[in-house]
Amino acid sequence: MRAPWPVIMVSALISSSLLGDQALYTILPAAYPSLGLTPISVGLLLSVNRWVRLFTNVPAAWLLGTQPIRTVFCAVLVLGASCSFAYASTTNLALLLLARAAWGSSWSIIRLTGLVTLTDACEAGLASEASLGHLSGVHSGLSRIGSLVGLGLGGIGHDVLGFQAFFALVGCLSLAASPFALGCAFGTLPRYSHTAVRRLEQL
Repeated sequence: MRAPWPVIMVSALISSSLLGDQALYTILPAAYPSLGLTPISVGLLLSVNRWVRLFTNVPAAWLLGTQPIRTVFCAVLVLGASCSFAYASTTNLALLLLARAAWGSSWSIIRLTGLVTLTDACEAGLASEASLGHLSGVHSGLSRIGSLVGLGLGGIGHDVLGFQAFFALVGCLSLAASPFALGCAFGTLPRYSHTAVRRLEQL
């Protein structure tokens, strides 16, 4: 069974957003001395985005339940790409931590957008509820291609281009993909996510 267009496109955009984040997990543990960082600061940088999500997951659900999903998704994709540009432009620990916190906040919304798109597609008649498990697998597989590419090519890209140039390139790639969220990504799905709106009403 072929997955609906919105599921494929939203998953692909999520994949593009993961490039910079995942590359850090490969690059920072090896390159931190040349950036003037310490092992402790590396641990902080690679974990702060997850700590932030403890506080941003609920606001993410509220935002998707009250605002047009295309606008919100595009905005957080741009924010996520901006984090890669931040990695490329500074080695200041405070600024890098701020960028990682911003990424964690944006990822709360990016991840939730992918999940509600699955159920929205079923409610819109683009797929049956019985296929939701299949759609989840497609979504997970496609969206994690960005993880695979970021982890696999991060070290090579760093060695060939250097830290700043590599993350500037990754930021450009992620930024170039973000306008699709406003255009064709969601296809015929409603302007507001039915799943997110209903969940917000229940809360």
